[in-house]
Amino acid sequence: MCKFILNDGPIHNQVKQSRSLAYGCVLLFLIVFGLGLSQDGHAQQEYTYGAYSLFPQGSSRVMAMGGASSTLSNDATGISFNPAGLSFGDWSFDLGATYNQVVNREADFGSGDDISQPYNFILGGMAAHLGSWTFAVGASSPYQLDTDDISGARSTFDIVSYDAAIAKRFGKYFSIGLAYHHEIVNMGFSNPFLGVSEVERDASNGYPRVGIAFQKKKVGLGIVYTPRREFEIDTDANSETGGVNYFRDVVIPAKVTVGFSYQASKRTLIAIDFDQFEAVKDSIYVGSGTLGTGSEIFIDNKKQGVIHGGLEYYAVKSRHNDVLLRAGAYNEPARLVGADSRLHYTMGLEVRFGPAVLSVAFDQAENFNNTAQGFSVSFGSL
Repeated sequence: MCKFILNDGPIHNQVKQSRSLAYGCVLLFLIVFGLGLSQDGHAQQEYTYGAYSLFPQGSSRVMAMGGASSTLSNDATGISFNPAGLSFGDWSFDLGATYNQVVNREADFGSGDDISQPYNFILGGMAAHLGSWTFAVGASSPYQLDTDDISGARSTFDIVSYDAAIAKRFGKYFSIGLAYHHEIVNMGFSNPFLGVSEVERDASNGYPRVGIAFQKKKVGLGIVYTPRREFEIDTDANSETGGVNYFRDVVIPAKVTVGFSYQASKRTLIAIDFDQFEAVKDSIYVGSGTLGTGSEIFIDNKKQGVIHGGLEYYAVKSRHNDVLLRAGAYNEPARLVGADSRLHYTMGLEVRFGPAVLSVAFDQAENFNNTAQGFSVSFGSL
């Protein structure tokens, strides 16, 4: 436990001790993150579903910046990226939402054709500053699938998250944030050809997301830790699917993000993030059901690292109106056995009219397309 103790010495000595202890707390925080990285996923039941992706979605700003998020999460969407960044928003109240349209042709079930998994992603949130504290709530749909095959079978998989966050700012430059997410997984299966009507099962779980952020003059630093989540699905439901082993437990790996940003000029910002995902054992692609015959449905049993980078430029910067141009890139490693890595190029545009902000973002790669539209309204200033 980090504990601050005052003595009878001069005030400056007390301040010096307090700073030293604060730095010690931060160091302990980083050590805990390091231990989290050093641990592989523990044993699971055979062939769980791995319900996660290695590409960013949600905030149109984060997407357009190539996925760099740890030092850029200074609006209400920070609840899903770095909650500590909420402290650095130049507003008293912020309300925003983003709508994503994703097409990700990632898996091969043995037919030689990529299986498309188009879905919509919605992220919304609102946040308010109260002195050195910031409070936020939000909701999102971090994973969605709706797949039909040639036999007429339909499988659905949805995750919905309800979120709350709190951030505390210490002085001008440092912040700590904590978000709690309550996730609900819903799985459904039907096959009219076999006379199987809709079979559904739910599971829920909660988890924290912890972050720190540092912003001073031109430099920003951010660290975020998101723990592993597991969902126990009632696999007895497979007795109702006509022989298809669709219902399985679900796992989402732990992730650590470390990021850096630099204000190169009054109009130009550069940001870089590194994501580290823990290894996921004995897991397969969501929707692959009875395993099939293809190789590209098994998730590679190793840690995954992704470097994200982006550039933001103010084309127009005034008191009442702004126009920002963004671009970035990242290399998405192969998540599935037998697949190839994919180089992503991103870009975006944001326009501010007084308190209202409109934004769009695009993320393009081989067999992949993600488009985002965002809207937010901010009131007041710090």
